[in-house]
Amino acid sequence: MTGSRTFVVAVSGASGVIYGVRLISALLNRRMKVATVLSDAGVKVLTHEMGYDAEAGFPSFLKANGVDPILLKHLSVFPRMRSQPHRHLDRFVRTVWWWFPVL
Repeated sequence: MTGSRTFVVAVSGASGVIYGVRLISALLNRRMKVATVLSDAGVKVLTHEMGYDAEAGFPSFLKANGVDPILLKHLSVFPRMRSQPHRHLDRFVRTVWWWFPVL
């Protein structure tokens, strides 16, 4: 791995999700750690714009879009935020804080 940084990429309901997917692919190709958060709206946009299959999962989607399966070990995918997002976000922030040493 080229660095000890972890990049957090959130996929929200905004159009143009392909840029997020390309960013995740580029970071993984550089062997960087990537934590991905998918919102419910983000999953809908991924499905509409890129043919994402939620049943298959995000790592399978990335493999189908050209990411080397060996690089997927650097990927963490957080569950979709549903009701009470503050609870999930709190767990996410605590986890990210654990991943990020003081710079």
